[in-house]
Amino acid sequence: MSSRGARRTAPCVRGRIRLSSELAPDEIRAHQLLPTREQQEARAEFTLAWHLHRAGRHDAAERHFRRAGELAPRDWTIRRGSLPIRGIDPMASEEFLALWQEGAPRSPAPPLPGAATSPGRD
Repeated sequence: MSSRGARRTAPCVRGRIRLSSELAPDEIRAHQLLPTREQQEARAEFTLAWHLHRAGRHDAAERHFRRAGELAPRDWTIRRGSLPIRGIDPMASEEFLALWQEGAPRSPAPPLPGAATSPGRD
């Protein structure tokens, strides 16, 4: 990050820190996006698949990578993250293009209620 980018980002980070320190624990918890049971299971499947892959059990790993994607279809960390591990191009493969057409996740996340927003963000 350039120093110019850091100068623009620092006030936003400070604002989030101030806002989070002013919120009660219940208010903070209300803004958290906690994983569902399926998302947690998908993470476990991904981790198991990664360990199987590293152990040379590629067929078993592939089944668990696919299951992880089924359980968390909107989780790019799981679905796109498994592509290079499986030997699939994460930028130009058919699998990636299909994932992209399903819809890329929004980034950055929407601001917390009451937080100052950056110019150009609605």
